[in-house]
Amino acid sequence: MATGGKDFNKKFQSAAGRMRDGAIKGLRLGVKLIEAEAKKRSAVDEGNLKGGNYSTVQVSRSRAIGEIGNTAEYAAAVHEIENPSSGVKRKGKDAKGNYWDNGEPKFLENAIEDKIDEVMALIRKLAKIA
Repeated sequence: MATGGKDFNKKFQSAAGRMRDGAIKGLRLGVKLIEAEAKKRSAVDEGNLKGGNYSTVQVSRSRAIGEIGNTAEYAAAVHEIENPSSGVKRKGKDAKGNYWDNGEPKFLENAIEDKIDEVMALIRKLAKIA
């Protein structure tokens, strides 16, 4: 009786498990990389928007899902602004500098677009996928 099939299945399952674990590790590191880039691109006045950036990974038996977002109530409005008042002086007693001295609209989208190739390479490397 041949035992090669059992050995093959055992080795295959072990390799598949290592690939899965590596891919999940790559995804976890990748969403943190994108989160850090989004923070760099977030407009800052008081720091709420920048501090509201987050990333998380949910893993189930059949998939892993990475999420990058922002918890600030006004994050969507800032993200989707079409015509920022760049260079316009801020008003108010505690106003600091000009609007859009730092940060940019689409801070989450742009961070993903800028880092996605790096994240995919990281996942491939850690999952040991050529």
